[in-house]
Amino acid sequence: MPDKYMTPTAVIPIILRSINGTLGILLHKRQNTGYGDGLWDCAASGHVEAGESPKAALIREAMEEIGIAVQEEDIQFATMMYHFESGRST
Repeated sequence: MPDKYMTPTAVIPIILRSINGTLGILLHKRQNTGYGDGLWDCAASGHVEAGESPKAALIREAMEEIGIAVQEEDIQFATMMYHFESGRST
């Protein structure tokens, strides 16, 4: 498994936008990553780097991947998921 997938923490932003009273969610089709290519995914998800807070990672990933400037005060925590693979140290 590539080292970039060994990072135990990731951020997955749910980016919502209202247009004329209709709420939409920003998605993208994964490509050129080697993981889930061709599947729909939440836009701008990514791994938290060493020493980086989850909010800082979300802000960085949104700018790097989709060119959206996110302000820390606009981030709201929604949920957490924990997945552990047997035989893998964390």
